[in-house]
Amino acid sequence: MAKSLGFIILILTLTVLTINTAQASHGWECGKYVKELLMPDCPISNGGPDVPPSENCCSDIQAVDMYCICLNIPDDVRDQICVEKLVSVAAQCNKPLEPGTHCGGKKDEII
Repeated sequence: MAKSLGFIILILTLTVLTINTAQASHGWECGKYVKELLMPDCPISNGGPDVPPSENCCSDIQAVDMYCICLNIPDDVRDQICVEKLVSVAAQCNKPLEPGTHCGGKKDEII
């Protein structure tokens, strides 16, 4: 009986560790997408012009999980982009964030 309980605890622990590792990996990938996919194609840089997003940008936006992106913007990238522009571009590409979504450490003001 004790061996069975120990085995069950071991399996549950391994399951939790696997899930946490997968979530952390997914978050890292989302942060990577901002730098490698969205920054080159989308008008989201600090101080950059306010222009409509290109077709490539909207294709990129449609392909990513914006909620995950918002939660995982790397610190070095956060200083290079305008989160408000990211939120606006997502909306212009028909992938708006839900009102109240926290994006890049700031609360989305779009209602």
